[in-house]
Amino acid sequence: MIMGLLLIGGFMALFSAIVYRAVKPGPGAVSEVAGFGEIEALIGEDAEIGAIGLDGDRLAVQIRGPGGPEIILFDLSRGRELGRIRLRPE
Repeated sequence: MIMGLLLIGGFMALFSAIVYRAVKPGPGAVSEVAGFGEIEALIGEDAEIGAIGLDGDRLAVQIRGPGGPEIILFDLSRGRELGRIRLRPE
């Protein structure tokens, strides 16, 4: 009887910990670093935003412009542009 209660209590504690970690964002989550203000990225007048990808506190934005495609990387935790990748055909 006591062993059964300990097993049930252990499973409840394990399940509660899993739910708690799934609901609460961890350190470096975008919700905790979104108060950095404003980031300015200069793109050409004829450029269009293609795709946007988010991974933790890093943001990648694909730009399609007359000079060719380009990817801009941002660090959202610091609120700054990390760099640009220009894609050129061979």
